[in-house]
Amino acid sequence: MRRKQKKPIQLVLAAPQSRTWGGRRVGAGRPKLAQRPGTPHDARPAHKARFPLHVTLKARRNWLRNHAALEIVTRSLENLRKAHEDDVRVVHFSLQRDHLHLIVEASNEQLLGCRMQGLASIIARRINRAQGQEGALWVERYHARELKTPLEVRNAIRYVLLNATKHGEKSNGADFYSSARWFDGWSKTKRARPNLQEPYVPSPTACARTWLITVGWRRCGLISSRDQLEA
Repeated sequence: MRRKQKKPIQLVLAAPQSRTWGGRRVGAGRPKLAQRPGTPHDARPAHKARFPLHVTLKARRNWLRNHAALEIVTRSLENLRKAHEDDVRVVHFSLQRDHLHLIVEASNEQLLGCRMQGLASIIARRINRAQGQEGALWVERYHARELKTPLEVRNAIRYVLLNATKHGEKSNGADFYSSARWFDGWSKTKRARPNLQEPYVPSPTACARTWLITVGWRRCGLISSRDQLEA
């Protein structure tokens, strides 16, 4: 009886694939995250130097309204003034528990972004060092709004210098945690003028150069310390 011969097994070997470099690979890169709330990371709009800006930085911790943080912020503003006064100037500021308000003049949006990011970074590093903490201090990148009319500028200055009253503090004195003690635009009437103490240190802020801050806003009336901001 003849035995059936088994067919030889044929092995099919896959040819080695050449290794490629570059190009888009599926699943590569950082995972996509849902859009975080806050300031969207769109391109900043063009900025004209004649318009000042109201800039706000929001912090993750309620630690900014104290003497240590005030010294850090004023020293950082002074350093910015000495190094970059010709292109970006912070002319007013107010330090609250978890946010920082600034009135800024800038030559253009590129210099504004560069200087504000640098200022935010150095303040964050110094505050983290003072607190013995690590990680991001600011919730998001800064928010900036152009001020295009004398009334807008007056309202922004008033909002920044009297911001403590918005958060529940009642005082007829100049807010120590702001540039209010160096401000020369208070109402001249005795009842409306804050109880100003003579500043014992020079102002860390820069001198304004735009017409809207030096002259324009004053045509809408000087600012009273008795004004109450809306909550």
